Amino acid sequence: MINEKFHYMQLKLFRFINQLVPKRKNQLCINSFPDYDDMTRALLEVFERGDTDFDIVILTASIKPPPEWAKTHSRVQYYRKYSIKGIWKYPRSKYVFYPRVLLLSKTCKKSNYR
Repeated sequence: MINEKFHYMQLKLFRFINQLVPKRKNQLCINSFPDYDDMTRALLEVFERGDTDFDIVILTASIKPPPEWAKTHSRVQYYRKYSIKGIWKYPRSKYVFYPRVLLLSKTCKKSNYR
């Protein structure tokens, strides 16, 4: 019961702070887990092919330099998730992507494929 109240208070606080932070309309954030995985690579290729003018921010857990395929993309910035810049870029982004969330959802565990 106490954990639920604490979680609810954290959620309310984050939503309040999120409303105060001004958004950048041309910025999107990719929360990469594991770092620089194939889903992040596919998202980068999709956004680079399109007619979008988004500034792309990739948040990673480690301080490893980006791989060669990631360095070729223009308008991409790399930050650690828990650095001050990473924490600031996250709420400023208009869109945030979590590439691996779909694989962790409950609907994927029970598939109807035969």
